[in-house]
Amino acid sequence: MRNSLKRRGLLAGLTAAVLLTTSLVPVNVALAQRDRCADGNCPEYKAFEGSIYGFCDAVVLGRYWGVDSWETKLRIGDQVMHKRARFVSQELHDAFGRYNCNDVSRLNDASKIAELWTAGAPS
Repeated sequence: MRNSLKRRGLLAGLTAAVLLTTSLVPVNVALAQRDRCADGNCPEYKAFEGSIYGFCDAVVLGRYWGVDSWETKLRIGDQVMHKRARFVSQELHDAFGRYNCNDVSRLNDASKIAELWTAGAPS
């Protein structure tokens, strides 16, 4: 009896792990996408920029998904392009239940934002 319960628990855990990992973007695809969109000149980033979602949304979802805010912007943009905004909104709802945007130590784009602010400033 105990062995069958252990096996059932193990199988449930393995099933959950397989389902989780198959729903994630493969590492080589994510890295290639990040290289391709390093300058922000790709459809995913443009879709993110044209959407209702903003920087804070990317930060919070990034923490929730365990990826940086740049990758999150690309993933949100991809979802927007494929008309899956309802999915993004649901994920945001869940993410904001656990995280907020006030934790500045986790903002991966802070240095880029600072560069933009000072780019046109007189020296």
